[in-house]
Amino acid sequence: VRHAAGATGGVTAKTFAAAVPAFVGGFLAMAAVRTLGDAQLANGGSALFAFDSAQWKGGADWLGAVLGTKVLLSTGLAAVGLSVNFAAFHGAGLAPFAVGAAGASVVGGVGLSVALLMASLAPAVPA
Repeated sequence: VRHAAGATGGVTAKTFAAAVPAFVGGFLAMAAVRTLGDAQLANGGSALFAFDSAQWKGGADWLGAVLGTKVLLSTGLAAVGLSVNFAAFHGAGLAPFAVGAAGASVVGGVGLSVALLMASLAPAVPA
């Protein structure tokens, strides 16, 4: 957290909370829960003292594949799209869009080229 020149005091809980988005804390908490559960299973116990291996894998798969990918990601993208102020684009002109399109084309072209190169170098897999 940066302070203005001449400001006194250090980082407080309030300034830290203002500087770090809430989802970062949620992400770290979920990573800790997942790590703890996986470690308990690896040591022969039950994940979080309640779930066997199949239940833990099924729950993790559902959280990632259904809730995370389909529900939360689409809700976040919709929130970003619905909060766009299209009037702000009027003054910017076409230059930012041209730069974005050029950048996306370069990244897409490099990605496609690398994929084709890797496919041509990979050994054939018998059917």
